[in-house]
Amino acid sequence: MEIYEYIDIFKKDKLDANLLITDKSSQELIIARLLTGTVNFRNIITKEITKPQYSYSKLPFQKSRKNLKEISSFLNEGFKLSDFSNYLNYTRNRHQDYYRSIKIEITHYLYHSKNNDHVTAFIFSYRLLEAIAYGFPLIYASKSKNFQKTFNSLKKYFQGREKDGELAFFNRFVGEMFSGSEFSSVNMDIDISAPKIDRKIQQIFYSVLKKASRGCDIENDDEPNSFSIPFLQFHRFIINLRNLFFHNLTGGWHEKISSMETVEPNIFFSLVNDKIINWSAIVFFEIINFAIENNI
Repeated sequence: MEIYEYIDIFKKDKLDANLLITDKSSQELIIARLLTGTVNFRNIITKEITKPQYSYSKLPFQKSRKNLKEISSFLNEGFKLSDFSNYLNYTRNRHQDYYRSIKIEITHYLYHSKNNDHVTAFIFSYRLLEAIAYGFPLIYASKSKNFQKTFNSLKKYFQGREKDGELAFFNRFVGEMFSGSEFSSVNMDIDISAPKIDRKIQQIFYSVLKKASRGCDIENDDEPNSFSIPFLQFHRFIINLRNLFFHNLTGGWHEKISSMETVEPNIFFSLVNDKIINWSAIVFFEIINFAIENNI
């Protein structure tokens, strides 16, 4: 049972039928509209209506313009909204159950984020990462026109999966998909200098971020105002952060964060969560652009 219903913010005469939100809409369309802040949704149980405010289609994410241009904001240069409509028409019956699960994780995230329950929102942002970690590499590889390239990609993704640890499969996929792209040289910046955060809290948050970025090539000057993590390694940071807060492991590299470092977790995750969704959205939209570019 789904507990959310989706409400289009545009009138029927403003959009192609493939791009309108109805009870028959493609799950990929609803995801794209959620991640560009161009669809509202209602919680059937609480009756609350959520109006997403941000578009996560670019780095960094920004306030959604709530117009038709925003829907196409994720498309690469040279692509039009009609290209996305054609893509949806062609793929309407593909992987819908899988994309439905992704849609639900994103919706839960947006719902709890709106209600300022940022710890719960983080849980759903991580569930989103787990959902895309194995499905997206397979879908991306399947969209290649070159059979040999597809086979080699899948072989590369799976090599060493058991010995390399958690989500190593996804590590290889991210590295290959964004190799040579603009994202290979950009960082995900986390600002911890919000007005309501005093210096001591900043230092605690910085300590947690530093522990969670173990294994990432971070550049910082130990000045706890902001933290930058390479885009290609950001998923590692997300996994480490989950382990630090929710696994409470000891031994090896699994540093246990102290009770002092869990101070104000709701504020901490309010600074991090949207970055996670922004990163995941870029991966999702990159696959769509790849498919459109290859006429799939």
